[in-house]
Amino acid sequence: MPITRESMIVRSPDIIFANIEDEVVMMSLESSAYLGLDDIGSRIWAGIETPTRVENLCRDLMRRYEIGLEQCLDDVISFLTELEASKAIQLVVECETEY
Repeated sequence: MPITRESMIVRSPDIIFANIEDEVVMMSLESSAYLGLDDIGSRIWAGIETPTRVENLCRDLMRRYEIGLEQCLDDVISFLTELEASKAIQLVVECETEY
């Protein structure tokens, strides 16, 4: 399923990470692959500690950086797609309850 502005994202429990100054260094327990995140990537990582909607991540980034919503969504979705491919994040499936 592709990531959209409405997608709920959360960190994968199979990733170990460490904060080093303004950056995050991560390792996948599954693949033993390493990944380093810059300041913006680290802010996104911090923002998905709990399930978070992509659009809300962008609203937070827009308060910190001079970027418009559509450009932010494009960039964040692209970044999250890379993280998903490396199994660093998971999409949260929301269930609708009928009464």
